[in-house]
Amino acid sequence: MTDPVDDAVVALQADCDLTAADVEWDLDLVAKLLRAAYGAGYVQALTDEPPLSILDACQRATKLRLLIPVE
Repeated sequence: MTDPVDDAVVALQADCDLTAADVEWDLDLVAKLLRAAYGAGYVQALTDEPPLSILDACQRATKLRLLIPVE
């Protein structure tokens, strides 16, 4: 028996994938999405306990990326 929460997450991911496929991607849209992602990361870094500086958060993310093998 599957977990209903997992099913809902999979359904949401599929819906997001289909929606993203229908979007007309242009430089302005990509720039807005990058700014939104940066802003979300900035807010998360500031609300962590204890608060991290953006530099600390970037360094931590870079270290994590280096640990993930590239295929």
